[in-house]
Amino acid sequence: MKDLTGDGKADFLARTPGGTRCLYPGTGKTTSEIFATRKSIGTDFKQYDIFG
Repeated sequence: MKDLTGDGKADFLARTPGGTRCLYPGTGKTTSEIFATRKSIGTDFKQYDIFG
């Protein structure tokens, strides 16, 4: 996992069966609610380039 939001917490990227890319921001918690509510970041990789 990688910190994609710059807040020092590991985040998670996923893709829905329909092709939408989603970001699950890390909360820093270890026992519950490890990730916050997912955020849609587009339908292709061009809309969210984590490698700059």
